[in-house]
Amino acid sequence: MSRTLLTVGILIALAFTAVAHTERISSSRAHDLATTYMMQYISLCGVVEAPISRATYWELPIRVGQAAQPAGAIQVDKRSGTVSYPQHPTAPPQSLAAWEKSLEKRHK
Repeated sequence: MSRTLLTVGILIALAFTAVAHTERISSSRAHDLATTYMMQYISLCGVVEAPISRATYWELPIRVGQAAQPAGAIQVDKRSGTVSYPQHPTAPPQSLAAWEKSLEKRHK
């Protein structure tokens, strides 16, 4: 009986842990991540447009250059916040935050 209760307790704890980790990245956060990613990996001259919600990710169309030419879309995973763009590195939010902090240190 005690083994059954222990198993049930572990399953309940795992369920609560899973629920706690399913917080999704908001559209605003996705836009911030995509903007940082664009500055780091794609172009300093351009704009990230409004996020489009897809099943598991945010799609953020981008425009680059002075003429603001369409240049595809950045994707931000809704669960992890991982950012990707074709033929460029995939970046977790932690690495983008570290890059932003390194810029702040340079400008102090």
